[in-house]
Amino acid sequence: MRSAGTLTNAAHAERLCDYLLTLGIETRIAPEDNTWTLWVLDDDHLTRVKEILSKFQQNPSAAEFVRAADRAAEIRRNELEAARQARRNFVDMRSRWVYGVRGGHRPLTWALIGLSILATVVTGMGSDNSPVTRWLVMASYEIGGGYVRWAGLSEIRAGQLWRLVTPIFIHFNVLHIIFNMFWLRDLGSLIEVRKGSWFLGVLTLVIAVLSNLVQYLWSGPNFGGMSGVVYGLLGYVWIKGRLYPSAGLSLQGNTVTIMLAWLGLCFTGLLGPIANGAHVGGLAVGCAIAYAGHLVANVTTRKPKI
Repeated sequence: MRSAGTLTNAAHAERLCDYLLTLGIETRIAPEDNTWTLWVLDDDHLTRVKEILSKFQQNPSAAEFVRAADRAAEIRRNELEAARQARRNFVDMRSRWVYGVRGGHRPLTWALIGLSILATVVTGMGSDNSPVTRWLVMASYEIGGGYVRWAGLSEIRAGQLWRLVTPIFIHFNVLHIIFNMFWLRDLGSLIEVRKGSWFLGVLTLVIAVLSNLVQYLWSGPNFGGMSGVVYGLLGYVWIKGRLYPSAGLSLQGNTVTIMLAWLGLCFTGLLGPIANGAHVGGLAVGCAIAYAGHLVANVTTRKPKI
């Protein structure tokens, strides 16, 4: 949580908080020496809030700010009702590995789950003989004599850019897709509720492309699964939660331990062929994105020395 600036009028401070709430940005105001300090709960919004504050101070009575009060009151009523409903349907959160998700729409998370199930069924669990599999994998390949043969990334260079992403939707057995969808549901929901569908979409796209490329360089095009993205989302939430506990993105202590232990077990070969490159690449990308956001926030808020 960081300060975005101060206002000299309490009513104006509350009006700005209302407006920011309608944009999905949570803030708090605190009185201090006849001024009101505006605190931003999620540091990723800090730069935007400062820009809005500057605009607001020029004309606090602008219609867009005044109209926000009714919408903000509605949002708060809905949140209060959701909290009441949650108390009525209380679930002991100690039984969950990922926590911090509350009410909210998660259309992209469920869309990713739906696409994964659809692709897995249509491809016959990623069958090499399925034309859909050959259309979704990173590069068309043939298997013969114990070898996998392919012509580099010629299809992608020819414009079939979807192949950089679509391997994440292919799964090769029931346990494979159940495991990945379980984690995608929890981690994807956590991020989508807190950060929004657009953020989750861009984050998933970046992790998917980079983790797929790492796996391709690791062992070729014969791979698939959402696990690279899952490890990327895990890495993002892990680092984000450690750097900004107030952001609402957090994991129980044993979650990271369990997933890292699973990552190590996959390297033993006891579980069969595993996309270890995607796991490692996804985890590294997710952690890097979270830490890069931390560095950017520090640079934009650093005061010049006089």
